[in-house]
Amino acid sequence: MWIKDNIFYMKKITIILFLILLTVISYSSDFVIQNGVLTDYQGEASKVTVPKGVNKIGEEAFANYVNLFEITIPETVTEIDDYAFYGCCNLSKVNFKEGIKKLDYCVFGECESLSEINLPDSLEIIGPYCFYKDYDLMNIKFSNNLKKIDYNAFETTGLRKVYLPDTLTYIGDNAFESCENLKIITLPISLKDFGYGVFNNCPNLTEINISPENNNYICEDNILFNKDKTELIFYPITKKEEIYTTPSSVTKIGANAFSGNKHLKEIVLPENLLSIGDESFYDCSNLEKINIPNTCKEIGHGAFIWCSKIKSINIPESLESLGQNVFQGCQSLEKINVNNSAFLYEDQILFNKEKTKLICYLPTRKYDSYNIPGSVSEISNGAFFGNTYLNKVNIPESVTEFGAAAFGHCYNINNIVLPDNITVLKESTFRNCTSLSKITLPKNLSKILNGAFYGCKGLTTLNIPTTLRFIENDAFLFTNLKECHLPKGCKYEEEAFPESTVIK
Repeated sequence: MWIKDNIFYMKKITIILFLILLTVISYSSDFVIQNGVLTDYQGEASKVTVPKGVNKIGEEAFANYVNLFEITIPETVTEIDDYAFYGCCNLSKVNFKEGIKKLDYCVFGECESLSEINLPDSLEIIGPYCFYKDYDLMNIKFSNNLKKIDYNAFETTGLRKVYLPDTLTYIGDNAFESCENLKIITLPISLKDFGYGVFNNCPNLTEINISPENNNYICEDNILFNKDKTELIFYPITKKEEIYTTPSSVTKIGANAFSGNKHLKEIVLPENLLSIGDESFYDCSNLEKINIPNTCKEIGHGAFIWCSKIKSINIPESLESLGQNVFQGCQSLEKINVNNSAFLYEDQILFNKEKTKLICYLPTRKYDSYNIPGSVSEISNGAFFGNTYLNKVNIPESVTEFGAAAFGHCYNINNIVLPDNITVLKESTFRNCTSLSKITLPKNLSKILNGAFYGCKGLTTLNIPTTLRFIENDAFLFTNLKECHLPKGCKYEEEAFPESTVIK
C-alpha cells in the first residue's frame, strides 16, 4: 500500500514539475535573445520579467505593445536601446534592479500611463526624448549617480517638482520643454553644462533654485545667468513685468532666453551686448520696443519670430551676422533702421549690400505686386512671410535658391511662376497660401520638401516636371488637388498628398 501511494505521489510530483517546466519554456520562448540582447518580445503577458542574463534590451523590443502593464528589469541589464518601450500606452509600473547605466533615445516615449518611476542609483545617462509625451508622469526619483540628461528627455511630461541630484553635470537643450505642470526645479551644485530652451513653454514654473556654491550658474529673481552674469540664459514666461532692464554685465542673450513671454512690452539691452542667440525672443507677442546696441555683432536665427507687435527695429553698424527668419511673423513691423554698410534697405525691403539676397519684405508693405530685382539670386527663409497684400510676385531667372517658408502665409498670392534654375522647393515655401490657384514649377525641379504647398486650398491642378524625383510628407496636404501625374522614377512619402488625390 505504501509503495502504491508513493508511486502515485511521485507521479503527481513529476506531472507538476513537468507543467512548471512547460510554463517556463513557454514563457522563455516569448523572448528573442541574441548574444545577450533582447531583440523582441512575442508574448501576450501584462506583467513581464526580463530574463536574467540579458545585458541589453534592444531597439523597439517592446514598442507599441499595448498589453504591457508592468515590466521588471534585472540587474544584468546595463542599457536599454532606442524606442524599446515606445508607445506602451498602458505601461504603469517599471521595476528596475541596480545595474542599468544608460537609457537611450525615446526609450519610454509616449508611455501615457506611466505616472511615477524610481530610477536606480546605477543609472548615469538619460537619453534624448527618453520620457517624451509621458503626460501622466508626475513623480520621479532620480539616480544618485546621474550624470547626464540629454535633449528633450522630459518634454511634455506631467512633472510638477524636480529635484536633481548633485552628481548631474549636463542638461541638454529643451530637456523639460512644455512641462506645463512644472512649478519648482532645483538645479544641482555639480551642474556644468546647461542647454538652451531647457524650460521652454513651462507656463507654471515659478521657482528655480540653484546652490550659490555652483561654480557655473547663478539664479536671481528666477532669472538664470552664467556665474559671472555675462550671459542671460533663461527668463521665465511666468514673470509678469512689462519692462525689463538687462544687467549691464550681460554680453550675450542665450538662445530661447525670453521665448514665449507674453507680458514683456519693452526690453532694455545693455550697451556692451555682443550677441543675441537663436529664437531669443521667439513669440514674445506683446513686445513692442527693443533697441539693439551698437556693440552687437550677431543676431541668431529666428531671434524675433512672432514678435507680432514690434513696429520698428534697428540693425547697428557693429552687426556682422544676421541669421535666417529673424523677423518672420513680425506682422506689425513697419521699419528697419539700418546703420550698417553690409545691408541695403529701401522701400520696406531688406537686402544684402550687393542686392543678391532678398532678406525681408516687410509684412506691412501695402502693394499688390512686386518685381524682384534681376540682381537677386537668393530669397531668404521667410522673406515674404505673412504679407497679405501681395497677390502677384514676378521672380527673375537669376533666382536659384528659395529659403524655407519664403512665401508662407501670403494669403492673397494667387499666381506664381518659378524660375527654371530652382531645383528644390524647401519646407513650407508656400505654406497656407490659401489663394494660390496656379503655379508654374521649374523645369529642373528635383525635390519638393515637407509642407511646401501645405494648406494651399486653391490649388486644384498641377503640372509636374519630368525631373522631379522626390516629394516629402505634407508637401500637398490640405490642398484640393484632384489628381497628380508623377513622372517615372518619382517617389513620394505616404502623407505627401491628401487622401482624395488620385496619383497617376
